[in-house]
Amino acid sequence: MAELNSTQVTGITTTVISALTTTDIAAFSTTELSYLSTTQVSVLNTTCIAALSTTQVKGLTTTLLGALSTTQIVALTTTEVAALAVTQLNAVGSTNVAALTTTEIAGLSAAQVAGLNTTNIAALTTTQVTALSTTQVAALTVTQLNAMETTDVVALTTTEVAALTATQIKGLNTTNIAVLTTTQVAALSTTQVAALTVTQLNAMETTDVVALTT
Repeated sequence: MAELNSTQVTGITTTVISALTTTDIAAFSTTELSYLSTTQVSVLNTTCIAALSTTQVKGLTTTLLGALSTTQIVALTTTEVAALAVTQLNAVGSTNVAALTTTEIAGLSAAQVAGLNTTNIAALTTTQVTALSTTQVAALTVTQLNAMETTDVVALTTTEVAALTATQIKGLNTTNIAVLTTTQVAALSTTQVAALTVTQLNAMETTDVVALTT
């Protein structure tokens, strides 16, 4: 079947686009989808969004992904989210990243997590942070960890804290070191404690330092 050209695709009204069925959207090639305008993409119903194949999702341009609403982003399946390239994930914007469900967050690969820019890392909610697996946490760069809101650092579970590498621990800035709870500090391994610098130790609350020795 011949593909529609860009003029034909961009000429489809938003009324027609919003009424597309899952069968209709499945018939669009990645090339045809790429011809859609941001206005057209913004009116795609959530049923169609959820029905996109991984091939179609991978073919979406960063401009089109940036036009999706939070409602549309949440409608993506874990399989679709997992298919996104790092550049695509970063293109959806911090508001949409913060809207990702914990299931979608947990479905991200370590590479996807490691590729999130600092703006999107800072936008993560405490609920999303606690949903990260130990593999995902271990994939975070020092820059990303320090980009987190202090409330998110505090929200890290003891299992997540224990998954941090010595390099990650050593790279934490004093602001994030200072907000660690006694429970989190007590969860540090001997290897992690040995990686702490004097500056970091001095940034800790007294109760946290005590927790290191008990």
